[in-house]
Formats: sequence, C-alpha cells, structure tokens
Amino acid sequence: LSNKIDPPVAEAATTTTTTITAEVPNGTDVTKLKPTITISKDATVSPASGVETDFTDPVSYVVTAEDGTTKKTYTVTITVAEA
Repeated sequence: LSNKIDPPVAEAATTTTTTITAEVPNGTDVTKLKPTITISKDATVSPASGVETDFTDPVSYVVTAEDGTTKKTYTVTITVAEA
C-alpha cells in the first residue's frame, strides 16, 4: 500500500503496520483531501482512491487482497501544521 495526498503533505507520511499519519501545510482544508492509493492489480480499497474525503477524524481504509477474502484495515490520520 502506498499513498499520496492532494494537496501534498508537509512532512513525509509515516506508515506503521496499519496506521498512516501525515501532516499537511497550515491552512489546508482537511475536509476535502483526495488521497491517491496504490495497491496491487487485483486488490481493491474502500473508500476508493482519488475520492474527496473528510480527514477531520481518522479514516479507515479496507484493502481486500487479490483473493477477494483477505482484508486489512489501515487507519489514516491527517494533522495540519501549526502556523
């Protein structure tokens, strides 16, 4: 699972086993971010990549593996840099 956020993050995203944290520049509206999520060819992710998402609170993404049954949940937390 790799990820990018539009607008770009102020600091590199940190990924642990199932937790992703990132900081966006001060003034960024975290209610309308569009993360780009890259997964393997036949896997799926929900919510979908590129969809405008409200990150006011942490958001959970469920990745379903190519076998269609194996699932893993990632929690994404976005913070806004101080001025």
